[in-house]
Amino acid sequence: MKNRVAVRLLGGFGVTVDTVAVPDTAWTRRQPITLVKLLALAPGRQLHREQVIAALWPNATVEEAAPRLHKAAHYARRVLGPDGVVLHRELVSLFPNAATEVRIDAVEFDDLASEALKHEDVTAAGRAVDAYGGDLLPEDRYEEWAQGHRDRLRRTYLEVCRLAGRWSDLVAADPTDVRVGVALMRERAASGDHHSALRLFERLDRPRQLELGAVPDAEALALRDALIGPTSQGAASQVLVGRRRERVALERVVEEAAMGRGRAVLIAGAAGMGKSTLAAWLRDRVVARGWRTGQGVVSAVEGAWPFAPVLEALADLARRHPTLLDGLNDRYRDDIDRAMSGDVGSWAGQNAPQRLFIAVAQLARLAAAGPGLLLVVEDVHDADEGTLRLLRYLVRSCRDERLVLLLTHRRQPTTDAFERIRNSLLGRSGALDLALPSLTQSETAALLAAQAPDLPDDVVEHIWSISGGVPFTVTELARSAVDGELRAPAEAVLGSLAPPTRAALERVALMGSTFDTDGFIAMSDMPEEQAFDCLDAALAGLVIERTLQGLPVSPSAHPRGPAGRGPAPPAFGTAPVLRAAPDRVRRVTGTRRPPPTRRR
Repeated sequence: MKNRVAVRLLGGFGVTVDTVAVPDTAWTRRQPITLVKLLALAPGRQLHREQVIAALWPNATVEEAAPRLHKAAHYARRVLGPDGVVLHRELVSLFPNAATEVRIDAVEFDDLASEALKHEDVTAAGRAVDAYGGDLLPEDRYEEWAQGHRDRLRRTYLEVCRLAGRWSDLVAADPTDVRVGVALMRERAASGDHHSALRLFERLDRPRQLELGAVPDAEALALRDALIGPTSQGAASQVLVGRRRERVALERVVEEAAMGRGRAVLIAGAAGMGKSTLAAWLRDRVVARGWRTGQGVVSAVEGAWPFAPVLEALADLARRHPTLLDGLNDRYRDDIDRAMSGDVGSWAGQNAPQRLFIAVAQLARLAAAGPGLLLVVEDVHDADEGTLRLLRYLVRSCRDERLVLLLTHRRQPTTDAFERIRNSLLGRSGALDLALPSLTQSETAALLAAQAPDLPDDVVEHIWSISGGVPFTVTELARSAVDGELRAPAEAVLGSLAPPTRAALERVALMGSTFDTDGFIAMSDMPEEQAFDCLDAALAGLVIERTLQGLPVSPSAHPRGPAGRGPAPPAFGTAPVLRAAPDRVRRVTGTRRPPPTRRR
């Protein structure tokens, strides 16, 4: 039976002998471990003894170094076994015995990558990318004998990443690679995540900003401008109607902040309920008063870049007020620049760096020193814990500043971390909590008059009856009516749901006109906790509503619903739900157990 040895060189050194990992404490001397690394990188795992001596003892003669070589090999055999390092005649070998099966991760990666590149095999390139555990021997970064191997393997890794189209991995390996950064920006923009694409531009451009006289890349700038254009036009086309109570409350918060009483505001609402529109309205109001502003959005596609939405808001603030950073202490500016470039190491979650927190608070104080500062962070229900803790710190440390921190979020489903921070802000920090309700019939009519003033009265009435008073749905239905074909209402509503939630609703709709919670879990084909998260999301999106009679669900979730693929779904209850006529939803029975409202 063969002995099996695995040597790890990528991302750090390690040896496993017959499934047992050699502990780091077994290597009591530096030279034996260096000898093993050197031989593992050599063709056939063997070198001439003079090659070994030249690499490990370059300033010693062969006669002086020979005893050191024998000593290093002896201590290596004490760790690896009698056949670990063998000196025979003029050769030094690592596990030369044919009865030992030796696997070296760097060699395996190199072989996989070479085959993939030779045949231009995209699938094989992906396997090679997955086999790359990190740069070669990072603990020996400055050793000359390792540098050539490290550089060659890294170049090969970048080549297979490009062949496989693994742009995220490429950006992680080199955030300053403009060509790769632009490719990833295009990929994320094509998926509809413009905020993530714009944030990638910040990461790409940050190192250039730190270089005196550096000019941003023209292609990256053009793509950024193209992404900003539609976003700005979309924001400009939004119309705020109603919300009088919320607008009065926000005006009061601004007045108090202008007198040095900073405060946070949480705006909660289902998808499409107008949270961003209300935030944009407040931003316009404070800009008219001379306030500084910055905006960030939590993106579901962030990779390993902690604190991204707060940093995006600061980058937006700095773009609008480019001289602001000149007044910031160099130490704080360096910390912020480090975070904006993505170089945050282990700065996340429970280990959030106090230095960055202090630097962000100092910048906020500096920006609020004039008439005032409004920072907006949207969709914080999806934020990582590090971002949530930073937001809480910012509120607590700037309560005596002219600062308003506006946070928008959905109420379900949420994480435990978000609920903790939210309760802390509402409790100890005295944040204002605004929950946006559906529009009334008169408010819906006013929004339609602003969006499509020539719609006939019967169409206005119909849109009100099927929209549920959700501003986004009203707007989408108005646009489709103007184009000559009124969309199925749930196409607009369900379009705001995550694909897993929509897929679950489509499966559950096969049960017919009614279901309970146990039936939902069974038909969703999901683990129980994930199924409850989808149910929470549907409730929060006003697709399903809990009533005394049950939960209504949008008919387009039904495979024979109004999408035009068959007869209409079965008739449902006559009582209106979500302030909509019964042809918007169909009724389902009540639940036998209440679902949780938070996901872990």
